Amino acid sequence: MAAGVSRRALLRGAVAVLVVLNLLNGLNLVLIDRGHWLLMAVEGNPSTWFASAVLAVTALLAWGVGRAAGEPGSWNVVAGVLVLMSVDEVARFHEMLGGVPGLPHLGSRAWIGGGLLVAVLVGVHLLPWVMSLPWSLRVVFFQSATLFLAGAVGVEWLAGMWAETHGDDRVFFVISTVEENLELMAALLLVDRLLGYAVSLGAVIRLQVIEPHRLSHLD
Repeated sequence: MAAGVSRRALLRGAVAVLVVLNLLNGLNLVLIDRGHWLLMAVEGNPSTWFASAVLAVTALLAWGVGRAAGEPGSWNVVAGVLVLMSVDEVARFHEMLGGVPGLPHLGSRAWIGGGLLVAVLVGVHLLPWVMSLPWSLRVVFFQSATLFLAGAVGVEWLAGMWAETHGDDRVFFVISTVEENLELMAALLLVDRLLGYAVSLGAVIRLQVIEPHRLSHLD
């Protein structure tokens, strides 16, 4: 049995989850003295896994678009970067970049200098390819990159500066909520445009549902 998944239904579902996460985050901000688990800025909670899942789906779409377009090379690089970003949401490998010598630490967020260097290197490598893409894809790549870096670097830095002088108070978590939302909006924007491009290439995305009594035939 195969069920079609429409572009709009997928995006509406993702936005609905994001809205629920923000509502729970707001509730937790009010009840902050009773725990932090539902705050979007805290690691290892539902928002972390949602962000990781969205990035993983984006990576899968980039890989699929590359195959559908017959140009897997650079699309595979994009997919690989997105997979690393997805894993990093959970494992937080980026914090190791704080140990890179000679790079600015920008306050308590020691990894930001290294993160900017990695972003610049990847951007320079992919820029000629991005400029060869159709206009709509060029625009969305620049939009997504700008939104993501604004959150992951700019707002992250502001949150770190606030935390240094005021601690992890409500304002800190509000600033960090803006950061997380910018990153997620960047990923969802890219998902939406990649889905549209995949459809224009004639690709079809389906959800294959296998009934339990038929699983034995796959062994």
